[in-house]
Amino acid sequence: MKKWVEIRERQALQAVQLVAWRILSCKTALQVLTRVASDNSQCNWDVKDESPALLGGGSKVSSSTAPDTNDKVETANKPVRVSYITEQTSHHPPVSAFWVDCPVKGVSAYGFDQLSVKFTGTSVRVMPGAHNLGIYIRLQSRDDEEYRLTHPTAYLGGLIRGNPSITVADTCYVTCPKTKTKTILQYLEESWLGKTQNRVNGIVFQYDPENDSKTRIKDVSEKDVLARIEGCWHEQVFYTLAGSKVRPLHIHFLQ
Repeated sequence: MKKWVEIRERQALQAVQLVAWRILSCKTALQVLTRVASDNSQCNWDVKDESPALLGGGSKVSSSTAPDTNDKVETANKPVRVSYITEQTSHHPPVSAFWVDCPVKGVSAYGFDQLSVKFTGTSVRVMPGAHNLGIYIRLQSRDDEEYRLTHPTAYLGGLIRGNPSITVADTCYVTCPKTKTKTILQYLEESWLGKTQNRVNGIVFQYDPENDSKTRIKDVSEKDVLARIEGCWHEQVFYTLAGSKVRPLHIHFLQ
């Protein structure tokens, strides 16, 4: 029973780390609005492995339940090579395939990039196109677990006032058929009145890959819940493991 609980916690923490990256990518570099369209492009980056952990503060995680991070290779403060390649696979509509790989860390990501843009009158709506099924992240150190991260719809507003800003009001998902974990991440719609809240709620739960029918948080049974997520994706987001009353800090975004 204890081993089963540890496995569930490890799976929950791994999923939460992917959610952390998903939220962080919306905050930094405006990933929801950028694209990789290019006829053909290849590049390499040699970067230092000095980024802090995405999960932090609040509580300690035991070594038995902590997510694997490929500790077989010590890379702290040492150069780590990240390779990237992209090629346009369609001109009408414009679609590009991309692949990102970090062999030292055993992490790779790939997918097809296509955006659909529409002017709504007061803002520009940017959403994934029909060929854009999300980003697929593969973790070699976790027995090649593969996570699919879908993209939320973003809105670029404030153009008329000359004060452009990005808001997100949509639901996106993180799924891993191998671990049978799924995350529903809901960016709450903003009110017309008052200050922008940038609220996000989410839930990590066990699901059946052969019958993936749950698309709303309220559809998930409490017995399947592994973790809950809430906060402001511009500032602080918290997660709570199922059965825990501790509320550890998830990510802290600096303005």
